Amino acid sequence: SAVLNVGGDVGWAAFRTMDFSHLRPGIWTHFELLDGDSTHQWGAAFKRREEDGIEWTFKELEVSELHRFITYELVTSSADLSYTSQINTLRVRRVTASNGSFVEWISDFSNDAKADVILDRKFKIQDAFSQMADSIHA
Repeated sequence: SAVLNVGGDVGWAAFRTMDFSHLRPGIWTHFELLDGDSTHQWGAAFKRREEDGIEWTFKELEVSELHRFITYELVTSSADLSYTSQINTLRVRRVTASNGSFVEWISDFSNDAKADVILDRKFKIQDAFSQMADSIHA
């Protein structure tokens, strides 16, 4: 999790589209909506491509405008994975005292995921938050 120095509405707007290519330029190089009218609807499918060429396809499982969170599942990856499944939840809450955004990004893996996979995800999320903090502006 991280606290970003932007208001809760701005923080939520930056994450709710699931297109992070503008938040992590050079890391996530492509975003494509595959199914649905928008990424902010239940059942929508979308694809991300990273700088190394790996493509990830996800499906929305749950979306809440009221509680400001999105849960999405990894459907396919062009990389060989050592685990069966991954479910992610991204939640944005307003920090009352500073009018900032408290952002949680939780990844749950199937029980066949090894410790190195979980640790790698932790560091990638920390790196993402660091880069996104510089990219999101009021």
